[in-house]
Amino acid sequence: MAVSAFAGLLVAGLLVVAAATGCGKDNGTVPVSGFARFADGTALPAGRVMLYGGDTGPSGQIQPDGSFRLGTFTTSDGARPGRYKVVVTGAAEPDTRPYEEAALHPELAPPSKIHPKYNSAETTDLEVDIGPGTNKIELSLEPNPRLKK
Repeated sequence: MAVSAFAGLLVAGLLVVAAATGCGKDNGTVPVSGFARFADGTALPAGRVMLYGGDTGPSGQIQPDGSFRLGTFTTSDGARPGRYKVVVTGAAEPDTRPYEEAALHPELAPPSKIHPKYNSAETTDLEVDIGPGTNKIELSLEPNPRLKK
């Protein structure tokens, strides 16, 4: 009888955890992917794309071909519809720090290949509207004027 009661409590506990983490629930996100490129079409080979605005902070790692997929609650579940400022870090090498650390300490990121204005929500001139359905974002970026070509 004690094992049966324990099993019941265990199942109930797992259901509470699943509900709290959103397992099986619609979290309101829509697919968001895109490319980060310089104006000449060259891919930004590493970095992170982060959206600022609304009540969530979608972000995604830039792949060597310049592609990215954004995630809010998982690494690729997308973003909630709305208007966002786009912050991009364009490192010479991937920034593998956790999102929270990267957001709190951008000054510790590897040297940026892109213009510093993209590194902050206060200075970026990039904005996107995420709508219902699948969203594709094309980011055209200026190079860092401080780096030698």
